[in-house]
Amino acid sequence: MAGGGISAEQIARETGVHAEALRFYQLLGLIPNPRRSHSRLLRYPADVLPRVWFIARAFEAGFRAEEVRDLLTLQADILSPCPNLQLRLVAKREQMQQQVEVLRRHSALLQKLEAVCQTHQNGGGCKIFETLASAPNKLPPPAKDDPLKASPNRSSLGRVPEPTKNKDVPKSDLSSPPNH
Repeated sequence: MAGGGISAEQIARETGVHAEALRFYQLLGLIPNPRRSHSRLLRYPADVLPRVWFIARAFEAGFRAEEVRDLLTLQADILSPCPNLQLRLVAKREQMQQQVEVLRRHSALLQKLEAVCQTHQNGGGCKIFETLASAPNKLPPPAKDDPLKASPNRSSLGRVPEPTKNKDVPKSDLSSPPNH
């Protein structure tokens, strides 16, 4: 690693994280800014590799940028016990499970709307718009294997309440980084 560091291209080769994602990490303050070498090339500190792997894996696990920043802070705090991290992991998994359930409900509603379309194909305009604007009892009856059938949160047109927010895991407006 001549020149006192490692280039973005070398990091990309070793970690599979594209240079664009590195710039994203840099803009978020997750990795240090590169320095210019004597030959005017941008070089990251050589010890950035484990940090880039950590960040990439955290994003792959579904953590948002702000959450990754918090995990990095926990990692840097030698006195921070592992249970703190474990609590965050459990909270994130539970949050994801709630999101999956919401997606299942959305999917079930879309299936019902498809059924409306198929039952009204014989004439007239598209009945989906009419169905969306009508009372919930205008939807076709639930199928035998309808995942919403036994749902306690079922309400008009399958709308569900927002997932509960976990106070232990901060939420961010920042989305995930570009694909790596």
